[in-house]
Amino acid sequence: MTKRTRAALLLATTLLLTNLACKSGDQAQSNANTPVKTGNVTVTSPVGPEGSANQGTADQKAAPNANENPFSELVMLYSQLFTARMKNDRAKVEGLLADDYKETTADGKVLTKAQVLSNINPNQKFDTYSLDDLKSTTNNDTGTVTGRVSVVREGKTESWQFTDTFRKEQDHWLDTSSKITNYKKQ
Repeated sequence: MTKRTRAALLLATTLLLTNLACKSGDQAQSNANTPVKTGNVTVTSPVGPEGSANQGTADQKAAPNANENPFSELVMLYSQLFTARMKNDRAKVEGLLADDYKETTADGKVLTKAQVLSNINPNQKFDTYSLDDLKSTTNNDTGTVTGRVSVVREGKTESWQFTDTFRKEQDHWLDTSSKITNYKKQ
């Protein structure tokens, strides 16, 4: 894949996520607890006070605070983190991971932030990479992003599901843990 094609793919992904964030922001003004779906990216908002997802329509309920829309922010942050990892941008990855970050790989190994950062290799190139079925929930100063990843490198496709947990510290979200499941290599 050429640099121009990769750039176009990255731009399309960025535009999709920006569009999603804008639509989610509009939705937050009418209902922060209704799932938002754009293409194959889905963002689900926080769980209601009774512990179950709020299933009301946008016209039936009002957001508790229309200026806050943390679930789309988490999806954007995860997208930035994923892209930084695919582009081997160590500084960006380091800034988005909490100091106590732990990553559980599909084979059960647990990696620390330092180990993840040491695995970033500028010589490792990906032909393509994508995120799919992104969903996010928040509860006060914690949040979760789930979804699927697909990467192609050296003509081989790898895919997996992930669950990442975020914590808000000093008004900034940091990724505290990641769990990878259903890893497949074709």
